[in-house]
Amino acid sequence: MEVFLYRTTPQEVEEKLFLPYKGKYENDDEERIYIAFLEHALKDALEGLTAPYFILNENDEPIGLLTLSNASIKIELMEYGDAAEWGLYGEDVLTDLPAIRLDLFLILPPYRNKGYGRRAVRKLLAFLAFIKRQNKDISAYKYLITFSTNRRFSKLLMEEGFKPLIDGSIREEIEGRNFENYYGSLSLEEELEIIKNNLGDGIWFYFVLEV
Repeated sequence: MEVFLYRTTPQEVEEKLFLPYKGKYENDDEERIYIAFLEHALKDALEGLTAPYFILNENDEPIGLLTLSNASIKIELMEYGDAAEWGLYGEDVLTDLPAIRLDLFLILPPYRNKGYGRRAVRKLLAFLAFIKRQNKDISAYKYLITFSTNRRFSKLLMEEGFKPLIDGSIREEIEGRNFENYYGSLSLEEELEIIKNNLGDGIWFYFVLEV
């Protein structure tokens, strides 16, 4: 199974993930927990507290949801019904996943809270390292684009193994990808312009992490 991330909207989350399940499994404790998770994720997304992403399979069908917030990285796969909130639920949640490829295109928000940047990066690294330790068919890691005016944060990313995206061949590789999202098929510059408009003005730093 190949898994891709798809930047989405709270409205799409409600339409494609929440509404089809609501009221369908009222007597099933596990499904009620799942619905409660989606309700929470949707509420956060509507309030602007998270960046929601669909997790798509190779047929571009939504099979789960990933949200990034100021406190955690949350992953919900519909096929397994387990929500993984790193640092709270622990790593055992994903031990039963099949061979999987995660193409991560993560957008981390500005870091207003002291220490959050380091925690977020370490959570991401721990998540990727854990999946690799399961001897799965992993090819992945991929791209992190972050918005920051903080040079200390850029230095932190480089210390953690992220490389500034200044090499021409790396830029060509990313620009060659087809960014399909709710805006349509966009170039890297168009995608970044939309992100910048959503987050405000500042300095862009580009990083690539290879695990």
